[in-house]
Order: sequence, then structure tokens, then C-alpha cells
Amino acid sequence: MKAAFAPRFCAAAFLALLFFFAAGPRDRASEMASKPKIRAVTAFIRLDRATYQAQIADALDFLRRAKAAFEKDGFEVQTIRITTQPFPEYTKGLTPEEALAFLRGYDALAVKEGDSP
Repeated sequence: MKAAFAPRFCAAAFLALLFFFAAGPRDRASEMASKPKIRAVTAFIRLDRATYQAQIADALDFLRRAKAAFEKDGFEVQTIRITTQPFPEYTKGLTPEEALAFLRGYDALAVKEGDSP
């Protein structure tokens, strides 16, 4: 799953970073004052119950690196976030007890990582 996941995010990050860095060196003081604040850097993933921990870890790694790159160039990034498909899609076919257990595990992962996937 990691191999299919990474290229999409790498391509998106490359295009975003290319846009911001393409202009080349500039006066940092005036640039800092004129740069917009970035509300959120968001990863969109299609969650798979069997591999969601790895998917979340990959997305968070990517998002943290993207945030650091933006901040290095003087942008203020408020947050990173992960967006998935609607939860009924990844709990489909589970009993209510199984769905609750899955969602508790998903929530525990969010607490552990310190972010809200």
C-alpha cells in the first residue's frame, strides 16, 4: 500500500513546492510580511481497515515533511490533517461491535500521534 500511496503525495507536494520555490531567491523580510498563512496541509487517503496504521503513518510522515518545507521558506502553517472517505465505507460489513472496536483503535492511533486523522 505504501508504494501506491507515496507517489500521489510526492507528486502533489512537488507541484506545491515547485510553485512556491520557482521564483527563486527574494528579499526574506518583505517576503515574510506578504506571504499568506497556510490554514492546513491536507492528505487525502482511502482508508483500508487492513493497513490503516501504515497509511496513517505514511500520510503523517509526508505531511510533517511538507509542513517543515513550507515553514523553512517562511510560511506559517497552522495545522496538518488527514481526510478519508466517509466512515461507513470502511466499516461496511462489520458488526456494530467490530466497527466500534475499529473506530476505537483508529482514535487511539490519533491520540498516540498527537494529530487528528
